Amino acid sequence: MSDQARPTHAIVFYDTPVATIHDIANGKLQAGKPVSEEDARRIFAPISEAEFSGMEFELIPENVLVHCSTHLVWYQPSQYRKMWFRLGRKRSSALVRRVPALVWFVNKKKEEVSLFALKDSKRPSSTTELHRAPFMNCYDNGGICWGGECPDLHTGTIEEVIASVDSVFFNKTSFTHTNGSQTLMVGKKPVGESKAVLRWWKSQPTKTSRFKSSCLVPLNLTISKVMEMG
Repeated sequence: MSDQARPTHAIVFYDTPVATIHDIANGKLQAGKPVSEEDARRIFAPISEAEFSGMEFELIPENVLVHCSTHLVWYQPSQYRKMWFRLGRKRSSALVRRVPALVWFVNKKKEEVSLFALKDSKRPSSTTELHRAPFMNCYDNGGICWGGECPDLHTGTIEEVIASVDSVFFNKTSFTHTNGSQTLMVGKKPVGESKAVLRWWKSQPTKTSRFKSSCLVPLNLTISKVMEMG
C-alpha cells in the first residue's frame, strides 16, 4: 500500500443483519446510511463467489431507520393511499387521499405495531417529533386496533414484514371507530368523534402536493423516546 493512501469509506457491521456505509473526512467517520444493493455489488464485486459460500445476509431497505433484535422501524413519505371506512352497519367505502409521512414501529418482543405521523417527508432522525396518526382504529400511544386480521411479523424478509403491515392496515382494515378524543385537529379544536373524522377526510382535496400538517396532534414523543419505552 502506498504511504500516501488514505481511507475514504468504511463499512460498519452490527450484531444484527445490518451494515452501514460511511464516508471518512479528516480521519473521522461520518454519518452513515444503510448499505444498498448497488453499494454491495460495487464493494464486493471483486471478491470471488467462493469466498461467500454459505454466507447469509440481508440488504436493508433505504427507508428502514432501525433494525435490531428488539425493533424494526421504518418511515414512508407522504403519498396518496386508499383508505376503507365502515361506520355502523354500512358497507365499507373507500377514499383515496394524501396521508402524512408515517413512522412504523414493530416491537419484536411484544409483537406489537405502533404508528405515528410526521410533519414532512424528510428522513427522520432520532430526535424528530412524532405526531398522532390521524386515522381511525389508532390510539394516542401509537397502538393499532387491527380488527379481523393482523400482519405477519414473524416470517419473511424485512421487506416482506413491511409489506404485510402496510397491506393489512391500508388494504384489509376498515376504519370503524376512533380511540381517544384527539384523532386530529380541525382549526385549533381537537376532533375525536368517528363521524367528524370521516367528514374531515372526505373534505380533503383529491389532488394536493402536500398533506395538511396543521391537523396533526403533537405527542411530545421522538423515535428515541418510543424506543426507550420498550
